[in-house]
Amino acid sequence: MYRRQVQWQIYVSGAERCLLLWQLRVPDDRGGFFLGWLTPKTLWIERDEAMITDLRETADRLLELEAF
Repeated sequence: MYRRQVQWQIYVSGAERCLLLWQLRVPDDRGGFFLGWLTPKTLWIERDEAMITDLRETADRLLELEAF
């Protein structure tokens, strides 16, 4: 779900990989939330040069459109 966002962050930071952490929040009956599990889930995401190239090309095309 966050793959492109994380790859862009890896690109701008110059990192080789990124540790993504998330924690499930479940709504309760009073309008608040409680944790779905006690510890965050983690996933290492490696740098994907092909996706980064695609993201850069898309960003460049968007910037060109804004120039006119």
